[in-house]
Amino acid sequence: MSGMRGMRAMAAILLLVAGCQGERARLHLGAKDFPEQLVLAEVVAEVIANAGIARPQVINCGNTSGCDGALYSGRVDLMVEYTGTALNYQGVARAHRYSMMEQLRELGKSHGLTWLDPLGFDNGYRVVVPTHRATALKLRAIVDLVRFSEGVRVVCPPSYVGRPMDGLASLLSRHGLRLRGKPLLITKAAERYHALLTNRADIAVGYGTDGGLRDLGVTVLEDTLGFHPPYQAALVVRSPVLEEYQGLRKVLDSLQGRIDGVTMRWANYQTQVQGRSPGIVARALLQRLGFIAKGTVGRRPLRDLELVYGKHDRVESLAVKTTRVIHQVFAERAVQLRKVHDPVEMLLQGKADLALLGAERFFPSREGRVRAAERRVNAVAVISTRALHVLRRRGEPADTKPLDGRVGVEHSENSAGRVVGTLLGMAGVRIATSDSAGKLLTRLKEKDLDAVVIVGEVGDALIAQAIAEIPLELVPLPPLESRHLLPYLRPQRIPPGTYKEQNAAVETLGSQLLLATRAAQKDQVGSHVQALSARRKRISARQVQHLLEVTMINGRPDPLLPAAAPLHATLHQERQSRAAGKTSDVLLNSGVFAFLIWLGWVVIRAP
Repeated sequence: MSGMRGMRAMAAILLLVAGCQGERARLHLGAKDFPEQLVLAEVVAEVIANAGIARPQVINCGNTSGCDGALYSGRVDLMVEYTGTALNYQGVARAHRYSMMEQLRELGKSHGLTWLDPLGFDNGYRVVVPTHRATALKLRAIVDLVRFSEGVRVVCPPSYVGRPMDGLASLLSRHGLRLRGKPLLITKAAERYHALLTNRADIAVGYGTDGGLRDLGVTVLEDTLGFHPPYQAALVVRSPVLEEYQGLRKVLDSLQGRIDGVTMRWANYQTQVQGRSPGIVARALLQRLGFIAKGTVGRRPLRDLELVYGKHDRVESLAVKTTRVIHQVFAERAVQLRKVHDPVEMLLQGKADLALLGAERFFPSREGRVRAAERRVNAVAVISTRALHVLRRRGEPADTKPLDGRVGVEHSENSAGRVVGTLLGMAGVRIATSDSAGKLLTRLKEKDLDAVVIVGEVGDALIAQAIAEIPLELVPLPPLESRHLLPYLRPQRIPPGTYKEQNAAVETLGSQLLLATRAAQKDQVGSHVQALSARRKRISARQVQHLLEVTMINGRPDPLLPAAAPLHATLHQERQSRAAGKTSDVLLNSGVFAFLIWLGWVVIRAP
């Protein structure tokens, strides 16, 4: 009987636990499928759980249509929605005699929904262009895009195309714009801005709280026609849920007006650019807002990886692209991007894990002389290849030589520009001036210079824009004997059709842009460098191999460069070490198992 009672008691306990778990899971919190929504859902869930009301289950319900359907049918109990989106998806014109929130609350009653006051930020749609292009074309507002006579190339989120009243078709119609080609549909914000900055699109449609708006060199165009309505973020809750859960309304009200646009943009930067998970960002956001005390943000996240690049090097968009490469290998690590004066020195001092370096930075130069390769830094993977572009005004006499007249090069603070200055100086070419790439092109347009030499990716956005608008012509780099003194420069051909009215291939020189890390400092035991670098563990040979695999389309690092090798030998040593570790584990486990058998036999035999 006692055994039966015990079984009944256990069954009752299990039923009670199951009932409690069911109660906690009954509150379903919806989230759309983009980072901001996932972060906000985690924030709301954490606040509700910390108040002891329930432990909400976060449900990714897809796009706006999917989430609205889930909310109206009761599969989702509450979610963060945006005011402009809610009105437009219901096909309701805004009644100006009411505030948007009053109108939504009146409409919500018929569906059993309660709209709470806004969280404090507006995540409206924004139309952005590269800053250098906005300056050159004097673009201030969306209506100014009519200057694109052939139409505009657009990159936008996939959902923007299907929006009924505030989507792409309505935007073009309202502003009298024409679309050039099919829109490029990209979900991730960082990838949209990369497409914009690499001249795959003329404009990008994003959100007002996109993290990429912070430091990627883009300009938001004014919506002077008031096309996009306000998109204030607010919680919308099924009214019966507020009655069922005592205290829920008060807890949710505590979030009203607490998250402003700057804070939300900071949170989005953490997920979109640095690669942190929504849960970790949500807890950091709650700590920042004072909802969670310091030291109580849960499991401590892995240390951020520091990726640095030269502050005068024109590689911002490539740096964002590089973070995506790194995330494929270090999925759980956030990446901090930093512009620094000397990225090589930051690696050597152990203040950075990885650096984005042109091949020239592996060969220090002083007073025009190139020294031996820096062996304390290793090339890991190729991110891109950059080419020397020689540009002149279109329509010059046929006998004009590429480097005749007044020649301008990028200033020496830009490491690639320093290479061009060294190369031409060794060849006896007189350099009239050095300046930033944008200013050089302006001076060429104003006939203050006859030729400029700029280093950039094949298809570089700034160069493509200048060729199309000034207009300029890309001409071959003449043979220079001095190139042999800069061994990392390799012959390269820019294919025909890369730039406007470029009908033939153009011969030039190029060099690799690489992801680099600190080399092993075996001969500096106890040194200052090693003491500093102990804070940052070097990436393993296996991680190097993975980085090589995900960047293989760009080729392998130039054999001339000090590489993160001998890679295969290091991998072989790692495999041997793991095999030895597994063998020792097996022996240890076998010994423990044998001891336990012996101990059991002794206990059984004991009187």
